[in-house]
Amino acid sequence: MRLCNVFPDFESDSTKGTLRWYDYTDGHWSMLSVLPSDFTAVGTTELGSLHTLKQEFEKRRVKLATLVPASCESLRLWIGDVLAASKLTGDDLFFPMYADPTRHVAKLLDLVGDDDSTLSSHSIFVVGPDKRLKLYVSYPPGTGHNFGELLRTIDSLQLTASQGLATPANWKPGDACMVLPETSTAEVKERLAKGVDVMQVPSGKEYLRFTPDPRGRE
Repeated sequence: MRLCNVFPDFESDSTKGTLRWYDYTDGHWSMLSVLPSDFTAVGTTELGSLHTLKQEFEKRRVKLATLVPASCESLRLWIGDVLAASKLTGDDLFFPMYADPTRHVAKLLDLVGDDDSTLSSHSIFVVGPDKRLKLYVSYPPGTGHNFGELLRTIDSLQLTASQGLATPANWKPGDACMVLPETSTAEVKERLAKGVDVMQVPSGKEYLRFTPDPRGRE
């Protein structure tokens, strides 16, 4: 999968019933977390963390799901462990877990290892409302994802998509944004009510252009 390519549609059994990906996401931003196996220590902590972030994903209108090369029966059993390990109440996670025991979807996403049977990493795909891949992150099985950083990245992706702005290193919502190189300063001054500050640099090139976050501080 390459960034900006159309993310493939698929249909599979899940812990919420049989779901087609395009029907489930239905014009929303979406995030698919692919785990290498069921009943893994790191995966258990990740699923618990995702469940506690329900309001954060809803605030950003992001539809969340996971994909695991295991049966639905096994996934439902694993959910009990996830909730217990994270000291959470209830009997289910708020998002569906897709069952992929034959690794059909994993192969579609080019995630299957050289032996054609195992997933060598756990990966995250963020897809825009236009069904195009906006972010792909792949970690080795022993390293858990930082979901705070992923939420920050989704904030940046959504800001770029809606406002045509970029975000600098270590940006957080509410910090100053940057104007994309292809946008003229005159165009930005006309479009952005908060104005643009151009940083003067030795080269004399006016490419470091900053503007306040149009969405303000959260």
